[in-house]
Amino acid sequence: MRPNRKGWCPSAHRPMMSGDGLLVRIKPAYGQLSSAQIENIADLSDEFGHGLIDVTSRANLQLRGVQEAHYPALLSALKRANLVASQANQDALNLTLAPFTQTGSLGWRCAKQLYDAAADFAELPAKFGFAVDCNRTRYLHTASADIRIETDADGQLLLRCATLPAGLPSSETELLADIVMLTSWFSEQCQQLSSSIRQRMPDILNQQKLPEQWVSAAPRPETARLQAGQVRDGLYVAAAPYGQLGSADLRALASVNEVVHITTGRCLILSKLPTTEHCLITNACDPRLHIAACPGQPHCQAASIQTRALADHLISENLLPTGRDIHISGCAKGCAAATPRDLCIVGNQGQFDIVEKGCAWQAPNYTSLTDTTLLKQLKILAG
Repeated sequence: MRPNRKGWCPSAHRPMMSGDGLLVRIKPAYGQLSSAQIENIADLSDEFGHGLIDVTSRANLQLRGVQEAHYPALLSALKRANLVASQANQDALNLTLAPFTQTGSLGWRCAKQLYDAAADFAELPAKFGFAVDCNRTRYLHTASADIRIETDADGQLLLRCATLPAGLPSSETELLADIVMLTSWFSEQCQQLSSSIRQRMPDILNQQKLPEQWVSAAPRPETARLQAGQVRDGLYVAAAPYGQLGSADLRALASVNEVVHITTGRCLILSKLPTTEHCLITNACDPRLHIAACPGQPHCQAASIQTRALADHLISENLLPTGRDIHISGCAKGCAAATPRDLCIVGNQGQFDIVEKGCAWQAPNYTSLTDTTLLKQLKILAG
């Protein structure tokens, strides 16, 4: 069984303490940030944090290393820069909008309804989230979401809960009422079930079935995965290595882009690539794209290994199996990857466990490896 993950999805109004200070999350509306806002985030990260910015799986940016005494000044600065919603319940909304969603399109209009109504939503668990994926090709089918707003093969709206194969037919005029109906059902089930059950939609669905009419429409079958490099309409997709950028990387982006889109897969959609030095991944063959790594030491109190330094070392020594998906986790909670990977390297009291074809919290195939025995075992597994 997966260990309970501590904490919550932080926001600007409700930050979370980590090993290196507060995590303060910025949730760009529609996943968009202007060049001025990007520069502002870089400046605030240097002033109030330590110049490192996480790109999250939900298309947010997260400032690290903020000291509690400095947090009120940071929040005021974020509000002045229009980087945070004025009300805490609006800021709590977790919404991921599909890449390449055009302004004014169906997906954009659905997202707008959610943003506009967020202040009136009933309180939901802090990790509860929405994915708006209404284009002809679905990019968010593997993204974490409790409610998915999608379309069927005929372009009609539907609401699909978590990973169920089908959902509830809906429309733009019924959208908010249907969301209230689904979230009310979810809240009722949470109250009735044992408090030991994690309060996310997949966990509730493991205990209770939805009414048949709520699972009567299938989403469009077309799915895709973002690839780093130049894509359609002259745009570029760039990935943040292990989900982290520095303030200098943000300034490089702002220098050549009027708008930056933060999107799924810890990726950015750009009109131009920076001409100055940066750490962005722009090649689909980069081995770092196959690695999920949590912040690790010293950034997380639960971690017992330096995950990202280990990832870089294993790549430089060619010790990872080519083309296989890898998860390097500071502990058994597995925060960076919720689905099985070909290989998981898990920190265990400063040593290493290895899980093959599974998740970080599952029984390891190899346990209590030292630095030396880890490298030996990886050589064997790499063939």
